[in-house]
Amino acid sequence: MHELSLAVSIIETVLKAAKEYDAKKILEINVEIGDLTVVSEDRLRFTLEITSKDTIAEDAKINITRMPGRIRCKKCGYEGESPPIEDDPLQNLLMSSLKCPKCGDTHTEIIGGRELGVKDIIASK
Repeated sequence: MHELSLAVSIIETVLKAAKEYDAKKILEINVEIGDLTVVSEDRLRFTLEITSKDTIAEDAKINITRMPGRIRCKKCGYEGESPPIEDDPLQNLLMSSLKCPKCGDTHTEIIGGRELGVKDIIASK
C-alpha cells in the first residue's frame, strides 16, 4: 500500500507550503494522478484523510484529477493517449496498455500519465 507513503509526502508538502504563507487552515488540496502511476484514487483519498488528521489540513476537501496516459510510437510516430487501462491497471499496463492504438506496435515511450503530486491548495489566513 504505497498510497500511505504518498499521502504522508503530500501532506508534508501541503503543510510546508501553508506555513510559508502563514495559512491557518487548508480548505482544499488539489492533486493530479497520472493513469500510468497505478495509484488507487480511493486509497490515496482515504490515506490523505488519515494523515491530515490533527493538522490544519484536517477536513480539507481533496480533489483528485486523473491525467491520461500518453505515448509516442517509435514506429509510426503516433503521439496521443494510450489505450484505456481496464479493471486491473497493473496487469493491463504490463501486458498491453502501451501498444500503439494506430499501428499496434509495442515500441512506444511514455510521454505523460506518470504525474503524481499537489497541483495547488486553497487555504485561509
